[in-house]
Amino acid sequence: MFNADDLIWIDFEVFGGALDLKAAGAFRYVAEASTHTIVLSYAIGNAPALTWHADGAILDWNCAPNELRAAYERRKTFAAWNASFDAAVWNYATLGFPFLAPERVIDPMVQAGVSNLPTDLEHADPNVQHRRREPTRMSGGVEALSRLCASGCRGDARCVSQNAPAAA
Repeated sequence: MFNADDLIWIDFEVFGGALDLKAAGAFRYVAEASTHTIVLSYAIGNAPALTWHADGAILDWNCAPNELRAAYERRKTFAAWNASFDAAVWNYATLGFPFLAPERVIDPMVQAGVSNLPTDLEHADPNVQHRRREPTRMSGGVEALSRLCASGCRGDARCVSQNAPAAA
């Protein structure tokens, strides 16, 4: 069993990539030189979710938020829906990130599947059908990411820009 305080929930967004993700597979896609990781949403334990971006540039560990670096160094376990993709992004489509070993990653999607629950996010939460979540990765995610990267987070305290001065 995992204690929620011992988890780091992550979700990467990547931009570009000359390959088709479904055709190439996660590893080959993220290892492609034209694929850039530009946004990481994360939550440490039960803390609110945060978003780290680099104004459209690739994420660089040297500029990572201090709380994320500290959580990694404390050997927290990482959790991600479809974790093979996010772990591959962490290890191969970023700059200077420390290696994220497989034994430090859990996949709630796989856990849902072995519990005979839906493995797609749209159906995994029975409440999702009552909420319209836009944009989605398939319908407008690239457009939304482009807007985010062009305009930054406009002062949202939950959003950390890699290019912003570090907090004291």
